[in-house]
Amino acid sequence: LDRRGFSAQVLANGNELRMLVQNRAVSQLSDAVYAAPAEDGAWWLWWSWADQLAPIDEIESAAFKIAYVLTPA
Repeated sequence: LDRRGFSAQVLANGNELRMLVQNRAVSQLSDAVYAAPAEDGAWWLWWSWADQLAPIDEIESAAFKIAYVLTPA
């Protein structure tokens, strides 16, 4: 995410793990992505609105999708 122009900060709160991602050029474009298991037990990265983003081991795919969503048209 850094090379795509985003800052990322990992936030841990008890058993919750979130990553605050912010577009450096447009700071209003941000989201808190979190890690959690899906119904089948596989771990995923999730958008803050509870939609699956990418399997937890598909980091490049997740970074691409985050950059796409948090970049102005």
